[in-house]
Amino acid sequence: GKTNAEKVLALKLREQRENNKRLHQDFERLRLEMLNMHQERDTELAELKAKVEVQQAMTGRAMHSSRSKRQKRGAQAAMKPLQSIDEEEDEDMASQAGSGVSGQVSSDCDGDGVGDLRDFDDYDVESTKLKALK
Repeated sequence: GKTNAEKVLALKLREQRENNKRLHQDFERLRLEMLNMHQERDTELAELKAKVEVQQAMTGRAMHSSRSKRQKRGAQAAMKPLQSIDEEEDEDMASQAGSGVSGQVSSDCDGDGVGDLRDFDDYDVESTKLKALK
């Protein structure tokens, strides 16, 4: 007969072949799954493209009809007299809107508040350097 070493090698070889067989089966199953996934994706993609083409065709028709409606409206608008603009009325509205905002700057905090009037003074580089050194 065979020696113990030969028996051990034969056993390991058989186990290795069984493992390889299982791996090949797993790979084959995975390849089949991937093939099915790719086919499903291609089918979905073709369906989406068809839907988009239908929507584009419908949108193109709608745009064409709305374009002709706009052209008709444009022709009608060209025939209407222009509305006059009262510039004084526009200036009054602007000044009223601005006056509601003008009093909102506050300096009631200790000088570090948001909107403090000192925020609007010229930037003093020297005092900033001195504060940084302290």
